[in-house]
Amino acid sequence: MQSGGVRTYVQIGMARRFSVSRTAVSSASVRESWKENDLVPPRTNAGFSLLEVLIALSIVSIAGLAAISKVGAAGTTLREVARREAEMEAAHNLLATAMTWSRRELDQRLGSTRSGAFVLSVSRPRSGLYRLAVRSDHDLLVTVVHVEAP
Repeated sequence: MQSGGVRTYVQIGMARRFSVSRTAVSSASVRESWKENDLVPPRTNAGFSLLEVLIALSIVSIAGLAAISKVGAAGTTLREVARREAEMEAAHNLLATAMTWSRRELDQRLGSTRSGAFVLSVSRPRSGLYRLAVRSDHDLLVTVVHVEAP
């Protein structure tokens, strides 16, 4: 144990402990004593931990913003898929109705006719065969129906 007017050091193995005595000493002499007797130099990278935390927060923020934008894009895609599914369901219902028509009804509807948001195209490539196409801005559903003569 080494005793100096300001500090007492206790060296046990590699651990070093110190205490400052409570004697009336000026702060300048404490600073000088610290510089002379200190075995470990003072940290020169003060504030580095704060910089690390700020960089980590920046990275997490950027990743969070990317995740939020992906969630927004997924929501937009989901709405578009739901809209297309409803459109296909309505087109299917129109095509299913047209498939039940008789030969006379199909002959009356040869060509394109508007039915709600869709255009139903009926053509006859051969006798007894009818091509039915439901379209909006492009062909949604197409089928060929064979209808026997009455």
